[in-house]
Amino acid sequence: YAVATASNSCGSVSDTVNFTVGLEELGLLNLSIYPNPSSGVFHVAFRLRDAGDVLIRIHNMVGEEIARSSHQRVTSQMDVSFDLTSMPAGVYVVEIQTQQGVRSRRIVMGR
Repeated sequence: YAVATASNSCGSVSDTVNFTVGLEELGLLNLSIYPNPSSGVFHVAFRLRDAGDVLIRIHNMVGEEIARSSHQRVTSQMDVSFDLTSMPAGVYVVEIQTQQGVRSRRIVMGR
């Protein structure tokens, strides 16, 4: 983060600016979540820049974990399939965790 300050004759204002960590900083390359929107079955595909462990978790909008997939010593392209056909339609969060950090994306489930 950084603190930005603007000043003039009336005074000054400061605000904190947060930076979003990009996928490349997490070692994730070519991240794709498809199809999106989905009817329930979807894929999370990516490649890691450096070999490592990956945890993929799916959360509903209340924050409850409804699915997970853990992979150790990933060294190549990954394509992980999830089947949420038993879950109600709505928006879900796909969370991908590497040793460098966590990245979240949304997926829409329709029927």
